Amino acid sequence: MRGKFFWILLTLLIIIATHIGYILYMPVMVMSDKFTQQAKMTSTPKPAIWSTANDSNFFTGADPFLMIAVCQFSLKDGRSQMNFALPDNYWSISAYTTAGNSFYSINDRQADTNEIKLDIIPVDTVDETIVTDVSSPTARLVVKSPDNRGLIVVRTRINEFSARKRLIGQLEKSSCSTGQDKK
Repeated sequence: MRGKFFWILLTLLIIIATHIGYILYMPVMVMSDKFTQQAKMTSTPKPAIWSTANDSNFFTGADPFLMIAVCQFSLKDGRSQMNFALPDNYWSISAYTTAGNSFYSINDRQADTNEIKLDIIPVDTVDETIVTDVSSPTARLVVKSPDNRGLIVVRTRINEFSARKRLIGQLEKSSCSTGQDKK
């Protein structure tokens, strides 16, 4: 009886350890895969734009009425600067590390403008004023990133599919620099 109990307990411990390892490792692996996919999609200073109705394999489980634009950033050579032209309806901007951890988010209700200027800087940068107020049209948000690489994901709602082309045109006015130091 003791022998069976030992092997059952050992089997359960192995199953639990495997499950915990999978839960901890998969988000990093999935985000790394998304990062690689996005890097292949665009090499221009423009965001890669996806309509979830057509590209559901990139953002699985996303609402088909969402349009998603993704910018990759690298702080290897300094700050990354992004300018986003956003619609009058719902939008959100989220910043993620390569491990998939969100470190910044803003949406249409928090900002008084649809023109967002965002600077991503290294976390160890000193003497930099962190700006979080975007009510001024000339204000640039300055956000410290805990990682030297990551993704900026812009989500916006498509109110009707006939407005899709107009929304794409508006998002294409956005720009992403990948790390040239522009002080």
